[in-house]
Amino acid sequence: RSPDSFPSQNQRMISELVGRLFDVLSFGVLALFTYEALSRARTYVQDNMRLNVEDMLLKTSKDALKDIKVALIVVDYQNDFATGSLAIGAGDAGEDPVARIPNVNRLLELDFDAIIITKDWHPADHISFLSAARNPDRRLSDEFANKEIEMFDKVQFKQPKREQVLYPDHCVANTTGADFVPQMKVSSRAITVLKGLETLVDSYSAFMDNEGDKKSELHEVLKEAGIDAVVVCGLAYDICVFHTTKDARNLGFYAATVRDASASFSSAGARQAAEYHQENLIKEMTTDEIIQMIKSRKYPQEWLKCAINEAKIQNNNFMSTLKN
Repeated sequence: RSPDSFPSQNQRMISELVGRLFDVLSFGVLALFTYEALSRARTYVQDNMRLNVEDMLLKTSKDALKDIKVALIVVDYQNDFATGSLAIGAGDAGEDPVARIPNVNRLLELDFDAIIITKDWHPADHISFLSAARNPDRRLSDEFANKEIEMFDKVQFKQPKREQVLYPDHCVANTTGADFVPQMKVSSRAITVLKGLETLVDSYSAFMDNEGDKKSELHEVLKEAGIDAVVVCGLAYDICVFHTTKDARNLGFYAATVRDASASFSSAGARQAAEYHQENLIKEMTTDEIIQMIKSRKYPQEWLKCAINEAKIQNNNFMSTLKN
């Protein structure tokens, strides 16, 4: 072969090599796009299958909760919180507890499976009282030891070790301030649960103290009555009602709050409580909605979603099919 033929041969080889490289790269790009498309398709199918399954469960299980037992919990509707030393209406939410009492009474007339009414029942030197913050049986942290502290300050105690908001003296056991508001028509079958009895720890929730160490009798009372769900109202919506409802849900009860039978102390706290409720399937309802619910025994979709999520629905043909 003449030397002149080598350049053209080299050109053909380079051309073939480039073509093959292009084919490989094209295949790689195609494979990459295909993998990405398949991944997205799989995610789409999984998400929609989950939504469709949940939707089917909701539709086929609409009567699954018809036999559940529901309790009403009225939290801390006491003189000091309504009109006394720690009147909730004085907070920046501007909600008058006295104006909500007629709705509380409407709830108390309903055929709940149990009715619980809670009371803050503090010793005179309770740790939440500003007046007792420097008592010898407790010690403020160094940050607050020599600092002037004021009402509603959040302080740290070194002994016992905990954080505490300081309030005016309120709901001291066996005082008028701790009595139920006189306008509330307490049912004869209502069970009273006391909270906040310990000197050195506060109890926002009716279920347990703020440290989660000491439980009240409430959980046992509800269990003995076979209660599945709780409707919670009272004072204050953003503090004790919120923590009681939150703990009820965490303990496995379906939960609802009654906004127009409760009053909030803080507008910011009310917003935070509402957001938490929405995120955790706690239904916010009105008194009229609760009345309709108890009469019809048709419960919120949030409760049904809780039952589905916790696999509490047993007698459901669609659920059986899924298991199979």
